[in-house]
Amino acid sequence: MKLIYKERSGVQQNPVSINVKVYYNSTKRNPKEEGKLYSVWKREKPDIGKFYTFLKSEGKGHYVGTVHMAQGLRPGMTLFFEGDDSTYVDGKARMHGTGSEDYYNGGWYALLDRWDRGISMPIHGSLDYSLPMNRTGAYRFFLSDKLSFEKNIYHGMEHGEVGNDFPVDYTSIAFYYAAQPLLEKMEPTVELRENYLPSTHVYFPQLMQVTPDRGVGVILDRGLMISAYGEGGAVRVMLNDVPEGNYRVLIHYHERKNGADFQVWQRQKQLSDWISTKASQDSYKEKVHVGDIQLTQQTNSVTFHVRKNGTADLFELNLITLEKIN
Repeated sequence: MKLIYKERSGVQQNPVSINVKVYYNSTKRNPKEEGKLYSVWKREKPDIGKFYTFLKSEGKGHYVGTVHMAQGLRPGMTLFFEGDDSTYVDGKARMHGTGSEDYYNGGWYALLDRWDRGISMPIHGSLDYSLPMNRTGAYRFFLSDKLSFEKNIYHGMEHGEVGNDFPVDYTSIAFYYAAQPLLEKMEPTVELRENYLPSTHVYFPQLMQVTPDRGVGVILDRGLMISAYGEGGAVRVMLNDVPEGNYRVLIHYHERKNGADFQVWQRQKQLSDWISTKASQDSYKEKVHVGDIQLTQQTNSVTFHVRKNGTADLFELNLITLEKIN
């Protein structure tokens, strides 16, 4: 057994203390009947139309586990996780899944209290989930359902709803037993260990962290529906997960017959004038620039002040987009 603490350039790395308990068996392995446990690390931006491969190996063995970090390269919903797993054993298709989160015994990503955060279970779970960062991760270990093969195995994952059409940056570790390791495999170089940081971040209403003030009511429908009462009030939306820096704030909202007025602030700093959402017919406004902000751990929020426009009292917020200012 060997543990390696990889050096990272430009990062302060403190000493790591590890307590380990090792279980072993004094009975020697029978190489004719028993394989060794191997792992394959990989990071790749697969071409559009091409599956991401966890393991492709010749010989006899069985596949026992996957750890997977999934980063989308197109801002918005994590539709790359619609991709199906695909398994060929000894040259024949043996298993085809119904979606990436299903493969990890999860389901319904981007919904409250479902696949919406990291959660650890004994043999499967989510490593993380972030819509603004357009990433997630997961793991699954095959115990009673291991994938046995006599001659060869291919085990991979689609990225996107159909035809591997979503650009991604995937990293994985595949665990398997076999008589010998792969002759060629990728090494986790310093460059390949660098995290990808998107420059555009999108917040969706179903997972927004909101705090309403007096004078407003908030419900979730096709967007965040903010109703103004009396003199109106305010709703704060947290901008979590995103790295500190300077950003353009873009708002997506609906105009409607009963559309209220709104104004955007960052704490005590006013970003926009009053904007009317009242219109003769329903229309959707995309990426309306309301101002620029400096995002820190103490200023990672925007607040929507909402007031009535005559009898029109409803502001329908759909998305918040942040674009990094270099």
